Amino acid sequence: MVKKMLPFAILAMAFGTLLLAEVTIEIVEPVSGGVFAPCQDILLRANVTATDDTVQYVYFYVNSASRGRANGEPWESTSWTNVATGNYVVTAKTRDTKRNEVWAEPVYVKVGWLSNGDKVVNGDFSCGTTAGWALNLYENGNGTMTLMEDGYFDDAYYMLYESEQATTDWYVQFSQIVPVDSNHVYDIYFMADADEPRTIALGFQEPVDPHRTHVWTSSIEIKGADEYRIEGGVAQFSDSQNRFKFNLGASTVPLYLDNIRIIDRSATSVRARELPLAGGVREYELHQAFPNPFNMSTTLRFTLSQEADVRLDIYNMSGRKVRTLVDGLHVPGTHAVRWDGEDDCGRAAPSGVYVCRLISLPNVDLSRKLLLLK
Repeated sequence: MVKKMLPFAILAMAFGTLLLAEVTIEIVEPVSGGVFAPCQDILLRANVTATDDTVQYVYFYVNSASRGRANGEPWESTSWTNVATGNYVVTAKTRDTKRNEVWAEPVYVKVGWLSNGDKVVNGDFSCGTTAGWALNLYENGNGTMTLMEDGYFDDAYYMLYESEQATTDWYVQFSQIVPVDSNHVYDIYFMADADEPRTIALGFQEPVDPHRTHVWTSSIEIKGADEYRIEGGVAQFSDSQNRFKFNLGASTVPLYLDNIRIIDRSATSVRARELPLAGGVREYELHQAFPNPFNMSTTLRFTLSQEADVRLDIYNMSGRKVRTLVDGLHVPGTHAVRWDGEDDCGRAAPSGVYVCRLISLPNVDLSRKLLLLK
């Protein structure tokens, strides 16, 4: 007598077969939450286990772009080199001989001094690379972007745009993929100069029809070395492939760009709350500097709800510490400290964008941006 196999028995056998063939992958380097200095090489390494099938390879990805392949143990790649300032998402996938693919959980790392809301990669060009950026020409657009090695703004490199013929602004686009979320508020900052006054357009645009724009300005005038900005722009829709663009084709006047930043206000804050083990809530606030921008000196204020050990440092946009202003135990209340535009050795800091950072271990890390003009 032949017994009929019940459906749940068939499913159980199939599930058992899947368990035998389980493949797992985990990224072990870099560690999630890691912070690296700019311009270093970062090793990508994964642990892979397979209970049955042989693993063929591991592909590594950084911010969704392929970043190396390993064909055997050790499952690692050394292809992520001279890494520029930015927030990065690292993941990996593996495939077995039956072509089953498994993805690792992503890890998140920072390179350089950034807040969680910083969206641009390599906005300061400080490692002498154009990584993350693309120059696209359309119709009869013409122009070149040249990485210049010179401390024109506040670091070693800046970008120079030149063109021999003016056309329409969108015929020349200098852009980067910057994912955005619907209803998030974004601030755009950049240092710029031009040989004579000229206008540019910039903002967010989707890469496919109907090419909708948002957080966009069609005419911002560049009329001298300064920080330019669009503040409080609200993303109208979510887009993982959103392009942040400078449209440059309408003029032949040379343009200089540096320290490009996009801040997602929903992902960063200048207030923090901490619940110590002993009980009671500590609150911290880092106030806006005044004056800002400044020429000779500026005053920084921070407020503590309870006694706390805090540190207040000034960093440049390459993540290098310039000056320690406060380091020690402070009583509750509002405290003020002046920065005279000098580093810890008494040398004058160059003009440019700086970050004031308030730290209280283990959980508080607040920041404000400063603009020093001389």
